[in-house]
Amino acid sequence: MLTSYPKHSPTFSLHPRISLAKPSTTSWLAVINLVIGANRLLAATNRAINRVFGIRNTKVIQFTVKSVILATILVALFMFSVGLSAVIQALIHFSHDSAPVTHGLSSFATIIPGTLATILPVIFTTTVFANVYGPITSVVILMLWAYIASLIFLYGAAITKTACELRPQ
Repeated sequence: MLTSYPKHSPTFSLHPRISLAKPSTTSWLAVINLVIGANRLLAATNRAINRVFGIRNTKVIQFTVKSVILATILVALFMFSVGLSAVIQALIHFSHDSAPVTHGLSSFATIIPGTLATILPVIFTTTVFANVYGPITSVVILMLWAYIASLIFLYGAAITKTACELRPQ
């Protein structure tokens, strides 16, 4: 039997087993792991950039403290952006003026590029990766994207170093 609580009750819940009043231990562990993961990502990025520029890092404790603070701020901003996105989506969902703005173009001319931009990556992912990786395809695509993005980042650092070396003093 489900118990219904008034909306002003501190134990009000949308689901009988999920309470909105207090976060669970799992939520706190997830946030802590997110901070630790972000800290390790910043440390790896710092090591890679230092290797590109030939810098030896001797202030490990100072960097670790700064990295933990930065990682905590980044996690807080990420969680804030997720919450803000949910609020914006709810406002869009509940608004009555949700018709797309075409700026004078016909609806056919605005629908076709959007449809192609949505369908083509899905077809590519399905045909190339789904046959090989099956249900884990999205994880493989995300890892591939992260790898390519990190290579672009490090190539940019190498180009910056080379440009600084070639610049006349």
